[in-house]
Amino acid sequence: MATRSATESAARQAFYRLRRVAYRAYYGLARLNYEREVLATPKRTAAGAIRTYDPLNRHGRDAALARLAEAADPGDVVVDAGANVGVYALGLASDPGCRVAAFEPAPATFRRLRANRAATDTDGRVSAHRIGLSDEDGTAAFYRSTYPELSSFERGNASRWEAEAREAVEVPVRRLDGLVADGIVPPPDFLKVDVEGHALELLRGARETLTRHRPAAVVEVHPVGGCDGGRDRGANGREDAVRALFRDCGYAVEADGDVWVCRHDAEI
Repeated sequence: MATRSATESAARQAFYRLRRVAYRAYYGLARLNYEREVLATPKRTAAGAIRTYDPLNRHGRDAALARLAEAADPGDVVVDAGANVGVYALGLASDPGCRVAAFEPAPATFRRLRANRAATDTDGRVSAHRIGLSDEDGTAAFYRSTYPELSSFERGNASRWEAEAREAVEVPVRRLDGLVADGIVPPPDFLKVDVEGHALELLRGARETLTRHRPAAVVEVHPVGGCDGGRDRGANGREDAVRALFRDCGYAVEADGDVWVCRHDAEI
């Protein structure tokens, strides 16, 4: 039994090392292509066709994007929180033709988002904001990850898998309620949340928007603390807190794995 456990442990470590090498090679290639803007290739997503400088069509077939594309209509307003390089935002703007406010606080990732927006003809339907959505207005520490898509306001989440959290940078943060009240963002029909463990803070800053405008919300659930694989509900209780917040705002939550589709009771 001990020999078998040791063998399984060695195999697991070898897999993680190989995965780390593969990911770092991919991210290195992507970085060079973005820096030099050599080739933006066409990609088919679960929404519309887009062009990006990513070497592969990563996240183009995500379940959350498919749910949004199925529910949204042309002209609907989508707030994309955690837009990353813009796959969801550009896809939804292309087809069905939504208006998308894309929020990405990481400076380098934001530049990639803008490069992909320039490469994809969205007819001005995507506005890009280098802002993090949270429960306060000001600035906050944002941890850069060696796996850029894991960068997060939560240090542990920036070091999930084999990634490492690099230095923290100060980024601007705003409450969605304030942005809507100020007219910077139109009242949304849909809210997409993929913010690597910061969903609770984001939603606390969006209570009035949820209560008054009743956008459907698609939330990708992440644990806080960097656990690898699976969800550790007992570690922080944030999933329960997110559910409670939606319930207090009059929403029902439909959980489909790590994707939650949340609709106001009046819209069901």
